[in-house]
Amino acid sequence: MAKKKDLTTDNEIFVAQKLAEDELNTNEINEPLERLDFKSFDSNKELLDYQQQALINAFRMLTAYFRDFKENKKEFYAFYQKHYSFANCDFAKKKLNPLLKSHFKVENGCVKFENFINRL
Repeated sequence: MAKKKDLTTDNEIFVAQKLAEDELNTNEINEPLERLDFKSFDSNKELLDYQQQALINAFRMLTAYFRDFKENKKEFYAFYQKHYSFANCDFAKKKLNPLLKSHFKVENGCVKFENFINRL
């Protein structure tokens, strides 16, 4: 019988999506977003629903990062892990490539996810 795939690995995207949709889906964050047009890409194109939702989630995450966490990467990553204890998004062993190693500090064989938490 085949082994069940471990869905908690490579989970950076899912954790961010869950945080944006569940923990950061508040009126305080959503009200300013209502003034933005997420549908129109340009005069000839419109974004699909899932593309609009991805942009809204990105804005929620960035709003929380800059406003609530005052650009503190460690605290923001702690917020990730508080709500989703399985969230181990560090880049370790098989995910490490020479480019990561050359630009970021490698600790115990991994580059901490907090280095990337404020990037889309």
